[in-house]
Amino acid sequence: MAEALANFENVAWKPCPGGQLLAMLCPASDILLHGNRGGGKTETMLAMFLRYVGKGFGSAWTGVFFRCEFKHLGDVVRKAKIMIPKIFPTAKWKAAATEYKWVFETGEELLFRHAKTGADYDAFHGWELPFQAYDELTKWPTIDFKNNMKSCMRSSFPGIPKLQVSGTNPSGILHNEVKAEFIDMAPPGVPFFGDDGLMKVHIKMSFLDNPYIAVNDPEYVQRLKGIKDPYLRKAWLFGDWDIVSGGAFDDLFDRSIHVYDPGQIVLPSDWPIRRGFDWGQSAPFSFGWNRICPADTVIRWGEGTKHISKGTMFREAEFYGAKTGVKNTGLRWTNEQMADKALEIETARWGRGTVKPGAADSAIFADPTQKQKDMYQVYKKKGIKFVPSVKGPGSLMTGMSLFRDRLDACMATTMEQPGIFISSNCRQAIKQIPLLKRDEKNIEQVDTDQEDHLYDEIRYQFQNYDQYGASFRV
Repeated sequence: MAEALANFENVAWKPCPGGQLLAMLCPASDILLHGNRGGGKTETMLAMFLRYVGKGFGSAWTGVFFRCEFKHLGDVVRKAKIMIPKIFPTAKWKAAATEYKWVFETGEELLFRHAKTGADYDAFHGWELPFQAYDELTKWPTIDFKNNMKSCMRSSFPGIPKLQVSGTNPSGILHNEVKAEFIDMAPPGVPFFGDDGLMKVHIKMSFLDNPYIAVNDPEYVQRLKGIKDPYLRKAWLFGDWDIVSGGAFDDLFDRSIHVYDPGQIVLPSDWPIRRGFDWGQSAPFSFGWNRICPADTVIRWGEGTKHISKGTMFREAEFYGAKTGVKNTGLRWTNEQMADKALEIETARWGRGTVKPGAADSAIFADPTQKQKDMYQVYKKKGIKFVPSVKGPGSLMTGMSLFRDRLDACMATTMEQPGIFISSNCRQAIKQIPLLKRDEKNIEQVDTDQEDHLYDEIRYQFQNYDQYGASFRV
């Protein structure tokens, strides 16, 4: 180990073999650095900015280092104060709250800022920030701010690099969302293109690559092993993303159990199929078509059989009306357009007039006390009928409870309660369900500030069935 450290003598910073070196050489525009604690993610992000200082870009090379809370910037600033003067002795630290940045002799600037929500983007609207770093990404309450800031990842200077780089450990509020956007898309170190068109990559980093840890803090690994929370221990010691992170359903949802291949499982054609709907224009809308088991039975399941409980719902098809590449934004369709799309899907797949009414967002029905327009008449005239969803005090908690009960029911070899299975064709449901977060103020219900439209559409069906049975509501 001493021999390895000798290579670093009189060197301000040098990438360790492994993740740090890969990050410095990576050509992607959206990079996630992750792994166990102690891998040097923060220092690497600082170095990824510093490598272009003095390269002729001048003030056009402006970067910003973000944390969710101002108080958490202290550790990043401390590391920068150790690292930067060794490499750029003439660089100046501006400590005033209105500045809080490093200014380099050749004009470059590295700012340190805090931000939390998508709305915080307004303070940076119109800025040119070709380099952006996000430390402890999974600690943010939402990914919206980082996504909004992509519009600032630009420069009028020709040939300047544009980069968003994030560092994080598994666990935290955004664990599932970051896992879905990066970890599940490709193996570590393999670039891919995201929905936003950017080349992305996730790079796993480890304290095993860092020779300083073993020499300067030999008890570090033992302290990580001593963490009592088993999930946190797996996250911080092994960088394990396959942990339960405290979401609304991630402890129950299992693709190997809840997702079925419609090519291998043929459902009886006489089982009723019902349409569900959550309305939206500025926000997404969601149609779902669900076949419902009318009585306890045994069906062929792959090469074997499976006992299915009465009321079990099979999500056969869906149409999610969201703008591509823009989170939680609807298509702004009229009610006529939405009705026509539902009719088109049903006619092509099951034939006209075969689908029964399921539960829909009660907002589409007339409310005389609020003089609300009866939008439902548009759907009804086209033959697309619904029944109002069950709403009232406690309905959000009831909906989450019923959803969890149905996921749990599918775990049993012989089902005793109604469950839910999702066709592999229903990609939005498969993607969104494990990402849903609990409400911080009431953990017994889903956070309604997130993208929950598809979830609402499904829970309406559970709640109406639970209250009215197979008729849903008459």
